[in-house]
Amino acid sequence: MDENTIKYEPKLALYWWEKTWFELYESLIHQCITLKKQFQNKKIILFIEIWFDQYKYSKQYLENIWLQWDYFKDNGWIIRCIKINI
Repeated sequence: MDENTIKYEPKLALYWWEKTWFELYESLIHQCITLKKQFQNKKIILFIEIWFDQYKYSKQYLENIWLQWDYFKDNGWIIRCIKINI
């Protein structure tokens, strides 16, 4: 990791993962699903930023829980953002 990244990014942003690096997002998505049920199925749109190597895992995860999503690339043409319709 770049020295400036380590110096200026919060530790939680860099070291919160356990196995897939996607666990925090999994928890957030499940909280949004629960919230949607509490508010009579209002539409929730969630945007999250992912690391370049989380594409395959995130796609498989979203397919398994039957959500609709779109991926967006950054200026370097790397898939960086997911729009999730909950």
